[in-house]
Order: sequence, then structure tokens, then C-alpha cells
Amino acid sequence: VFGMHDNANITKDQNETNKMFASILLTQANTGGSGGDGKSQDEIIDEVTNSVLDRLPENFDIEQAQLKFPINWAQSMNTVLVQELQ
Repeated sequence: VFGMHDNANITKDQNETNKMFASILLTQANTGGSGGDGKSQDEIIDEVTNSVLDRLPENFDIEQAQLKFPINWAQSMNTVLVQELQ
């Protein structure tokens, strides 16, 4: 109810994504040459990607939500809930 406007959320998410990919690109630029632990650029990117994926929450069970909160004209919040879960 008191969250950000949808466009603000989209912009925030896009900015976070851009920062993450910029960080990955910086990591790639710094992995050449000597020293280090011998990891390739792909291995470092895989580690960063897996770290991000490990922190993501589980997907919502949309079918279960649709059963529990069926779309009904009398209950518009059910429609909004299911749409937001998608």
C-alpha cells in the first residue's frame, strides 16, 4: 500500500541490474595476467551468478494462489494478488 510507484520499482530494479552487470564486467577486466588463484573469467562469473541465484527467494506457487484466492469480481484483491505473483 505504501510502496513505490510501479515505474519507480522498475527503474530501481533496472539500476540494480545495471550495477550488477557493470561489476561483472569489472571483474572480467581485472582477471587477466599474473597472480590470483588461477580462476578463469568464466569461473568468476559463474561464482557471482550462482551467488546471486542462491540469494533469490523461491518462486511463488501461482496455481496454489489461484486455488486459494480465485478471481472473482466481488474480490478484486484476489485478481491483483494473482497478477502480482506472475
